[in-house]
Amino acid sequence: MNTIKSNAHMRCENCDHDQFSLLFSGSDKLLGIAGNFDVLECQNCGLYLIDPKLNSQQMEKYYPDEYICYLEAIEDERNPLTRFNRYLGQRKRSLQVARRVKNPGKILDIGCATGIFLNEMQKRGWECQGVEPDQTAVDYARRRFGLDVYCGVVEDANLPAESFDVVTLWDVLEHVYDLNSTMAEIKRVLKPGGVIIAILPNANAFERYWFKEYWVGWEVPRHYRTFTPKTITDFLAKFGFEDIEIFSFTGRHGAFMLSIQFWLNSTDMAEWKKKTIMTVLGSFIVRMLTLPIFMLFEMFNRSTEMSFAARKPAFVEK
Repeated sequence: MNTIKSNAHMRCENCDHDQFSLLFSGSDKLLGIAGNFDVLECQNCGLYLIDPKLNSQQMEKYYPDEYICYLEAIEDERNPLTRFNRYLGQRKRSLQVARRVKNPGKILDIGCATGIFLNEMQKRGWECQGVEPDQTAVDYARRRFGLDVYCGVVEDANLPAESFDVVTLWDVLEHVYDLNSTMAEIKRVLKPGGVIIAILPNANAFERYWFKEYWVGWEVPRHYRTFTPKTITDFLAKFGFEDIEIFSFTGRHGAFMLSIQFWLNSTDMAEWKKKTIMTVLGSFIVRMLTLPIFMLFEMFNRSTEMSFAARKPAFVEK
């Protein structure tokens, strides 16, 4: 990797350092939209950043309608197996909240999409509020579930200070444009002793080293940054969060299959061979055979997705 000294617009979002290593240059492997980008590693703290970092207007073309495939209500899902799997996914998320906050309170879900998670929490007695930039998803959440959802970014929502017991971000933190501004706002709206819980890509995943630039966690250029367990811990500590936990409970077979697909798309292999590989690897038997492996990855925090939970100090020394 070559050392790069950035210009004025490129500084690390975590430590403000200006020395980076070029990890790789790549393009959009999910939808194939044109554009070349560098993934850089901060030589001071190890955070991975994308360059150039597109603003919201420039990024619009990378979020076409076919990308924003927001899901309908679980109850409306026709396939019983899919419906059950989706229910389990939301249950896992809700349990992460319940383990840290015993009694239902007020929860904010940033990047809430169509409100599937908030609807689950609403059923469990929580007072729910969401923030989501896509108007279509916001309209669905309001109409289908009666949720209070702000359309935009959390910094512009004018939420009351110290008003939420829990803030969640499911696969969102890597997408927000101004990371430090977003985290400062989260800390402001959390009550003293409040909890933040999130899911995000793990750049220390085994699969990242296997698939290299084809690893799904990079998702160039939509992921502005990619953390490791260490860099997200350092970042949360910078904002004064305590009781930081890093753990894994998602990111198994589905993420693996996307990385396989990205790699296959880069080869000149015959299409029938690609389809055969995807069919075999996506089969129920292979899913069951590989499940212990992915569970082992989770035990060591080496799966494609990691989670964190952290607490805002209950008391601030004056």
